Amino acid sequence: MENKGIQQMVRRLHEYYGGHPWYGRNVKELLHEVSEDAAYWQPEGGHSPLELLWHMITWKEFVWSRLEPQPGMDLDYFDDYNWRPLDHSDKNLWQEGLRRYDEVHRNMMAVIEKQNDSILPETVPGRSRGYTYEILLEGIAVHDVYHLGQITILNKISAGLLKKK
Repeated sequence: MENKGIQQMVRRLHEYYGGHPWYGRNVKELLHEVSEDAAYWQPEGGHSPLELLWHMITWKEFVWSRLEPQPGMDLDYFDDYNWRPLDHSDKNLWQEGLRRYDEVHRNMMAVIEKQNDSILPETVPGRSRGYTYEILLEGIAVHDVYHLGQITILNKISAGLLKKK
């Protein structure tokens, strides 16, 4: 079973999540540095770190569900939960989100690790032709790092705003 491409992607995803990625500190470390006040802070016209975290969870669920179908996780589910409404007064949602992110990441990685390279050029079910598993797997890594940057900046901005009060 040829899986050099899959194994390279697995190494990269593990590195971004909990290792020593090229861009600095890893996803898990940076998410756990977000203060509770910052997690719920919503800039005018933008998303809170809480919303960004749950959005990241949704897309990890999407990857997992495309590799191993999950009950109730059809394309409508992802349309409905992509930017799910969150109650910012529920102060348990950040910790619940961190736990869920870790759980979904582990499940997604377990399914990816079972694959072989033959899946990489295949079209992802429910996506347009040319949207391959290779694009999907590369995309989830980039997606998380992109939103992690937003969360990190929001955490720093909110800390500065809170000091001024």
